[in-house]
Amino acid sequence: KTFTNITAAITITAQYTINSYKVSFVDYNGTELKAQNVNYGSAATAPTSPSRTGYTFSGWDKTFTNITSDLTIIAQYTQDAPVTTKYEAENAVGSNTNTVSLAGASNGKYVQMQDGSITFTVNASDGAGTYKINIVFSQTYADSKAQNIQVNGASAGSVTFVKTGSSVTFSSVEVVLSLNAGSNTIAITKSWGWVD
Repeated sequence: KTFTNITAAITITAQYTINSYKVSFVDYNGTELKAQNVNYGSAATAPTSPSRTGYTFSGWDKTFTNITSDLTIIAQYTQDAPVTTKYEAENAVGSNTNTVSLAGASNGKYVQMQDGSITFTVNASDGAGTYKINIVFSQTYADSKAQNIQVNGASAGSVTFVKTGSSVTFSSVEVVLSLNAGSNTIAITKSWGWVD
């Protein structure tokens, strides 16, 4: 109603338009997954749950059932347990090595590296990046022995194997290596002394 020329008693009722707010759903890296305008006090509608390699979607960082202002909602993830793949030396490519049967070894065998090398073909299924490699070994010859590590034919440093005892007992050492996505070769080559 207008009230510029009042000639009698009149009741004027205020009229309102509901406020609308922008709600944006974004992924962990800032990519917008969905944007929508939501009326004051209403709920936003989430997009389809996003995915991320190596992670499981766990929800959103804010509730969105009662929107009262512009809002950015970020996808949340929990990291998946690392995938562990076991590679046996007796199934690798050995050069000047000797495979020995031993009841206490995994698969009942172990490889004496002697003056040779052992080359494993491994798959970096999570893509290019750094991977923790756990090497199980026996070293009965001296306090410590250093051996060379090569990744895809290039030097990746060395690894030291400490003495595990006077008879064949096993220990482990961890190295961190940069791998390409997909298939890679990791070689342990003789530097100084024998390692099994």
